[in-house]
Amino acid sequence: MARHFCHEHPEILTLVTRVVEARPGALVLGETPFHHGGGRQLPDRGVLRWSGGEVRVVGVDVTGQKLWHVLADPVEVSGTVEAAVDPEFRELMIQLPLAPIS
Repeated sequence: MARHFCHEHPEILTLVTRVVEARPGALVLGETPFHHGGGRQLPDRGVLRWSGGEVRVVGVDVTGQKLWHVLADPVEVSGTVEAAVDPEFRELMIQLPLAPIS
């Protein structure tokens, strides 16, 4: 798995970045503070803000080397955005013990 911005800078929860690919309800950012989850840990949640509005990020899907941010609404976003991770959800995911797989 490639190393992403969220791996190199886990302390950064808010980042101004750009949309590099989009479809209704999902997009790929140039850099992202959102962790995609894995190892039985859920992906980060949070919001994207831009000059035209705001939308919740409800998941992150990995396709090849791309991290697709899954949006709560089927909006199409372009240009510069502020990506903000929900710090309480991130902290909860860090603190939850992982149950063994049976």
